[in-house]
Amino acid sequence: MSPRHKKNKDSVPLYENDAEKKLHINAMYLLALNMEISIDEVKTLYEIVLKRLKKNSKIREFLPLLASKRVEYLLNVREILREKSKRHKPS
Repeated sequence: MSPRHKKNKDSVPLYENDAEKKLHINAMYLLALNMEISIDEVKTLYEIVLKRLKKNSKIREFLPLLASKRVEYLLNVREILREKSKRHKPS
């Protein structure tokens, strides 16, 4: 097994139970709907952000909000950078 796939004893499960999973999936769908992008784009980034937030979180009830806000910010930054690169390309 490669090091990337080894289980880390400090790793935190992404979802503790089905209710938590549904909560996060709903947050992903709302974000995708509001930003008019695919759920796949949101899900990939959301799960990365969620995993990082969970490592240090004490109050898990705020994770959907925190993860959603961070993903929204990152997607907005990505869009701004795309627009800048389009403007600076020579014709």
